[in-house]
Amino acid sequence: MTRKFGIQQILVLATTAFSVFLVVGAIAYQSLKTPEGLKALTIGMPTLGSQAASVEVVIFEDFLCYGCRVFNEEIFPQIESRYITSNRVRYTFVPLAFIGGSKPLANAALAVYKIAPDRFFAYAREVFQWMERLPRGDAAKPYLLEFAKKVGRIDLDKLKQCIETDCYYEELDRNYRSAKKLMGKNFGTPALFINGEKTSTASFRLVQQRIEKALPGEKP
Repeated sequence: MTRKFGIQQILVLATTAFSVFLVVGAIAYQSLKTPEGLKALTIGMPTLGSQAASVEVVIFEDFLCYGCRVFNEEIFPQIESRYITSNRVRYTFVPLAFIGGSKPLANAALAVYKIAPDRFFAYAREVFQWMERLPRGDAAKPYLLEFAKKVGRIDLDKLKQCIETDCYYEELDRNYRSAKKLMGKNFGTPALFINGEKTSTASFRLVQQRIEKALPGEKP
């Protein structure tokens, strides 16, 4: 009788432990799963790294956002050298244009991506470097073509046409609406998501801790 009761206890404990394991696993999976709204925003956007990478990093930026410039100059290069080049991280840049006068810049950057995808990040770096000296709005358009000449390997005729016709303004408007819906009252740039979790851009150390935590079998 005692032995039978002991076996029953073991079975109950084992079943309970297994159930807890499943619940914890489901929670962990959900915490790493990228929200559908965020996934939709990354489709067709500039991306670096392997599609098979275990960590997905998504950054929302406006080309007239000073914090975005700092992020691109100080944090992005470290993410690229430590994680993207080793195919541990997939990195997606979602351009927004909500700061007054930034739409022509984001439009030109998106056009560069569609024309010459491998030149996008070099072009974006050039735009950020000049952001404080650029005139606002349409007056910036001539400079945007000059940046492409400097970066090289971009079809200038196609880019010029897209700059003159504002060809990606509607897409930028969709990005803005979707990003506002996704972020709610916390909307702003730079906005960084690592495996769907909003992450501080205050320093590379904070970003690194979150990436390391998300990497399988690695600890921060």
